[in-house]
Amino acid sequence: MKLDAQQIARLKDNALRLSRQHEDFFLLDSCGLNAPLDSNKYECLIGIGANERLKLANSSEALKSLQSFVQEPNWYFGVLAYD
Repeated sequence: MKLDAQQIARLKDNALRLSRQHEDFFLLDSCGLNAPLDSNKYECLIGIGANERLKLANSSEALKSLQSFVQEPNWYFGVLAYD
């Protein structure tokens, strides 16, 4: 099903309201950049809930820990920070 710009905006608004009910909620929004409505690219991706979590206290092994956490091709949502 193809959505027009108004429908996409309503979907994003509804998703943000839904986020208040979940501890793990990710909305990755392209803001229309490089994703015209008539292309095969994603306008937004939404992740709700978590089967597993990875939280690191020590950043010296962060990349190695992340690589071992991601064992199979799948969708993974999260936040990577510099600090």
